[in-house]
Amino acid sequence: TLTQDEVTIIKGCLDMKSKTAKDAMLSIDEVFMLDVNAKLDHETMNDIIHRGHSRIPVFEHDRSNIVALLLT
Repeated sequence: TLTQDEVTIIKGCLDMKSKTAKDAMLSIDEVFMLDVNAKLDHETMNDIIHRGHSRIPVFEHDRSNIVALLLT
Protein backbone atom coordinates (compact mmCIF):
# COMPACT_ATOMS: atom_id res chain seq x y z
CA THR A 1 0.00 0.00 0.00
CA LEU A 2 1.28 3.45 -0.91
CA THR A 3 1.27 6.34 1.53
CA GLN A 4 -0.49 9.57 0.62
CA ASP A 5 2.91 11.25 0.15
CA GLU A 6 4.00 8.53 -2.28
CA VAL A 7 0.75 8.86 -4.24
CA THR A 8 1.25 12.63 -4.43
CA ILE A 9 4.83 12.23 -5.69
CA ILE A 10 3.86 9.66 -8.33
CA LYS A 11 0.92 11.78 -9.50
CA GLY A 12 3.21 14.81 -9.79
CA CYS A 13 5.70 12.83 -11.88
CA LEU A 14 2.99 11.61 -14.22
CA ASP A 15 1.58 15.12 -14.59
CA MET A 16 5.05 16.43 -15.51
CA LYS A 17 5.25 14.02 -18.45
CA SER A 18 2.58 16.01 -20.28
CA LYS A 19 3.85 19.50 -19.41
CA THR A 20 6.05 21.59 -21.65
CA ALA A 21 8.67 24.11 -20.58
CA LYS A 22 6.17 26.83 -21.46
CA ASP A 23 3.69 25.36 -18.94
CA ALA A 24 6.28 25.65 -16.17
CA MET A 25 7.59 29.12 -17.03
CA LEU A 26 7.16 32.25 -14.96
CA SER A 27 6.84 35.74 -16.34
CA ILE A 28 10.17 37.59 -16.22
CA ASP A 29 8.50 39.99 -13.77
CA GLU A 30 7.83 37.10 -11.36
CA VAL A 31 11.39 35.71 -11.36
CA PHE A 32 13.57 36.45 -8.34
CA MET A 33 16.83 37.89 -9.64
CA LEU A 34 19.63 40.16 -8.54
CA ASP A 35 21.15 43.25 -10.08
CA VAL A 36 24.80 42.68 -11.00
CA ASN A 37 25.72 45.50 -8.57
CA ALA A 38 23.70 44.13 -5.64
CA LYS A 39 25.72 43.72 -2.47
CA LEU A 40 25.72 40.19 -1.11
CA ASP A 41 25.19 41.48 2.42
CA HIS A 42 23.44 39.76 5.31
CA GLU A 43 19.96 40.92 4.20
CA THR A 44 20.44 39.77 0.60
CA MET A 45 21.90 36.43 1.67
CA ASN A 46 18.95 35.84 4.02
CA ASP A 47 16.54 36.64 1.19
CA ILE A 48 18.32 34.16 -1.08
CA ILE A 49 18.30 31.43 1.58
CA HIS A 50 14.63 31.91 2.45
CA ARG A 51 13.56 31.71 -1.19
CA GLY A 52 15.24 28.32 -1.51
CA HIS A 53 16.34 28.65 -5.13
CA SER A 54 19.52 26.92 -6.28
CA ARG A 55 20.12 29.30 -9.20
CA ILE A 56 19.45 33.02 -9.30
CA PRO A 57 19.59 35.04 -12.51
CA VAL A 58 21.81 38.12 -12.36
CA PHE A 59 20.93 41.03 -14.62
CA GLU A 60 22.69 44.20 -15.76
CA HIS A 61 20.81 47.45 -16.47
CA ASP A 62 17.39 45.80 -16.98
CA ARG A 63 15.79 42.50 -16.03
CA SER A 64 15.74 41.25 -19.61
CA ASN A 65 19.55 41.44 -19.79
CA ILE A 66 20.56 38.37 -17.78
CA VAL A 67 24.34 38.13 -17.68
CA ALA A 68 24.95 35.30 -15.21
CA LEU A 69 23.50 32.74 -12.83
CA LEU A 70 24.38 32.82 -9.16
CA LEU A 71 24.70 29.22 -7.92
CA THR A 72 23.71 28.83 -4.29
